Amino acid sequence: MSRLLTIFLILVFSSCINTQSNSGYKPASEALNKQLVSTWKGILPCADCKEIQYALTIIPDGIFEEIEEHVGKFEHELLESGIWVLSADSVLKLTINNSDKIFFYDGKDLIARDENGKEMYRLKKSEPTETASYLNHQMFDGIDFLASGNEPFWSLKIKFDSSIYFKTMDGTELITPAPKEEASLDPNITRYYAESAEGSLTIQLYRQICINSMSGARNDYKIEVQVKMNGDIQNKTFEGCG
Repeated sequence: MSRLLTIFLILVFSSCINTQSNSGYKPASEALNKQLVSTWKGILPCADCKEIQYALTIIPDGIFEEIEEHVGKFEHELLESGIWVLSADSVLKLTINNSDKIFFYDGKDLIARDENGKEMYRLKKSEPTETASYLNHQMFDGIDFLASGNEPFWSLKIKFDSSIYFKTMDGTELITPAPKEEASLDPNITRYYAESAEGSLTIQLYRQICINSMSGARNDYKIEVQVKMNGDIQNKTFEGCG
């Protein structure tokens, strides 16, 4: 058998394996996804501190934020954000900086297990009023518009009277003053421009239903964000929903 034919057969075989493995994944239903939209709390083990007080907040549009407070280690607190996806068999995957964290949802709690399937810790759902308070006052305090995209993951938070915060998973971060609305001939398109000493943002909001590619959540707007950081030769374009 020739070398080229061997390589071709290997590639075809690998493709078949990937197709079969991916075909086994089924996204969770909208009803199941809604069950996770809340703040979940638990105590995590810590090697160099007393304990880690952990809070995970699941947001409907496929974004999550987590807070870790390292008790006994100078009261260290860590805040991270990323994307989440839930499968039909109740496996929750959290992705931050290309690193995954897996939980199993048993209909009541989120359970973290080790590689042998042994339970390590559980997260309990907060009371609805507590979750609403956290979402309204901690994560969305004063935010008028929230958008995000996948592959690569990015997020955008707009306060129309004060600022814009744009962030990507690879570390790009840009904060600008309040955006300026620009004229558009199409009534279904709203365009904003903002800049700071670090770079500029051009944002276009298309008034049309947009489906999050990972969570399946329905949003009212399709979003296109063009980012140009100082030193960049051209804009980088990001697409998503908001």
